[in-house]
Amino acid sequence: MAEERYRPDIDGLRAIAVLSVIGFHVGFRSFAGGFVGVDVFFVISGFLITRLIRDQVGAGTFTFRTFYLRRARRLLPMLLFTLTATTAVAAIVLSPLLLKEFGASAVAASVSASNLFFYRQVDYFDTSAIFKPLLHTWSLSVEEQFYLFWPALLVLAFRYLPRAATPCLIAAIGAASLGLSWYFRASPAAVFYLAPFRAWEFAAGALVVWLPERRTGNVFAEIGCLSGLILVVASALGLHPALFGTSSLLLPCLGTALILYYGTARYSGLVLRNRVAVGVGLISYSLYLVHWPLIVFLRYHRLDEFMLLERWAIILAAIALAVLTYTFIETPFRRMTAGRVRYSTSIAWNSGMRPASRTGWSSSASQGNGQSRWARAPSDSPRARSSRAANEAASRGRPRSTTGLTK
Repeated sequence: MAEERYRPDIDGLRAIAVLSVIGFHVGFRSFAGGFVGVDVFFVISGFLITRLIRDQVGAGTFTFRTFYLRRARRLLPMLLFTLTATTAVAAIVLSPLLLKEFGASAVAASVSASNLFFYRQVDYFDTSAIFKPLLHTWSLSVEEQFYLFWPALLVLAFRYLPRAATPCLIAAIGAASLGLSWYFRASPAAVFYLAPFRAWEFAAGALVVWLPERRTGNVFAEIGCLSGLILVVASALGLHPALFGTSSLLLPCLGTALILYYGTARYSGLVLRNRVAVGVGLISYSLYLVHWPLIVFLRYHRLDEFMLLERWAIILAAIALAVLTYTFIETPFRRMTAGRVRYSTSIAWNSGMRPASRTGWSSSASQGNGQSRWARAPSDSPRARSSRAANEAASRGRPRSTTGLTK
């Protein structure tokens, strides 16, 4: 596929992905399969990163320094802001036990290891997940781990392998990952959280880069784009957490690949290229990061599910926060020089992550000497009841498998 400029249809696809995840998280039963939005993001990343590296290597302009600086500008500022802001709220809201766990999860997220942390601690679909404000960062860690090895692999392949061998290598990696996912299907937590079991989704997007060029006005482009939309939307609406597994993810990933290839279709592609879809897609990264802590902190004070009006209010509040952070954090950082990026991220680390790493010790100490303000709350107060329920959920150890929860 020839190098293409900005494609608004991909932002429209991001909008479908992030809204599916949020619909699932706030509790809309019609979005029971909304968790596949993360899989859509993985396929998109595989496509965009592979296309970028292939084109720059072909033009002789690729450098690892430029690549990782670009990734840092794109991902780190908003992530560090989220970790800092969430730490500040968690220090006020969470009980000592949960605050201690939060501190560990914040440090794990800051070093791109939260998927490993949560793999050992909590099931994504279990009820106790609602007490983990940074649980959603597991997918960012998987993506950042992908960025660690994928560029080097592609550069070596382009340099030392015949031209046609690189897509074959990617296909082999994808097939091996898919086979591993199927072989270890009895361990759904590993298949869900760990990068080797997700590599096939990145590979699926990467392989689209090598497909031949297609004509936008062709009837096959219309059918392909529409088919991709149906597969992605139907998966988000029709799947269920109890059905999570590699086979259930094939359809949304195939649908995403079809959209990546046929998304520029003249008519069916308008679903993705309209202003609303593109606008939501542009803020999708910020929206993904801010929505889950907002849900967790609101649910922490009430164990019941949100009412319909509350769900919509949360979605609107998350969108408003995402617009603000996209405008004042994401966009300015993308235009910064390398020196300013390093300086600003250093400030964010010192102001946010160091305190987060200390919250575990301080909360443990306050819990041990009985000075926690939560211990002084009336035993029948809503906050105390919520705290007790959270502590009980957290102290039960690793939750049951993904088939144990119905949302």
